[in-house]
Amino acid sequence: SIWLGGPATASLDPWLDVAAPFTERNWITELVRYSQAHSLPVDFISWHYYDPIPADYIWSIRNHQQWLAGLSPAPRLLLTEWNWSAAPAPELDTEVAAAYAAAMLTTLTDSSLDQAFFFEPIDSSIAWEGRWGMMRKDGVTKPIYDTFRLMSELMGERLAVQSDHPYVGALAVREGDHVNVLVWHYGGEQAALPITLSVSGSLADSQSAANSAATSDKWTYTFDLPINSVQLISLPEGKSNQ
Repeated sequence: SIWLGGPATASLDPWLDVAAPFTERNWITELVRYSQAHSLPVDFISWHYYDPIPADYIWSIRNHQQWLAGLSPAPRLLLTEWNWSAAPAPELDTEVAAAYAAAMLTTLTDSSLDQAFFFEPIDSSIAWEGRWGMMRKDGVTKPIYDTFRLMSELMGERLAVQSDHPYVGALAVREGDHVNVLVWHYGGEQAALPITLSVSGSLADSQSAANSAATSDKWTYTFDLPINSVQLISLPEGKSNQ
């Protein structure tokens, strides 16, 4: 089948939102008006968004949902470009981008988006120029590549995760008799944070005899997580990849 929709607009930032972003909103609301007037389908709406603050993406998604409120059925929401910055920046070659990507993947997984596309897989350069890719043109990988590599290992049933720190988050899955947890520390001012992972429920019960940190209903694992870092923890073994 062929999806009909668009346009791939460039979304503005929340700090510019003073009864705006006018241009993007007008494009989309005019598309809605025209499609309704001519009984045409709109299968999707797509846009690009670049922002170092993951929570701002939720603002952008909600804006688009409001602009599309008159359409039924609701079009698919496609974020067809996202990254830390729309312009080249030195952070894009560093661990900052890697931790940002982990925070973004957590945010987007919990959002109402149908699809999101990271920009871009490969740089057009063989130099360290702060461009957007996960690797340079010559195949040399950047720290952000490892975030996506670790993310690809999260196979299985997704589990609920709660964090009590604004700069720390996680994604967790159950696979067989163990849990894999992708933990990230993005931003803030502390060089490292002490992290305690706790697993409650039947999995913890089954492992309580195997680890001194376990109780009858909870298994815990404690470690330090440096700023702008990502780790994949396998519980209950406590094995770490980063």
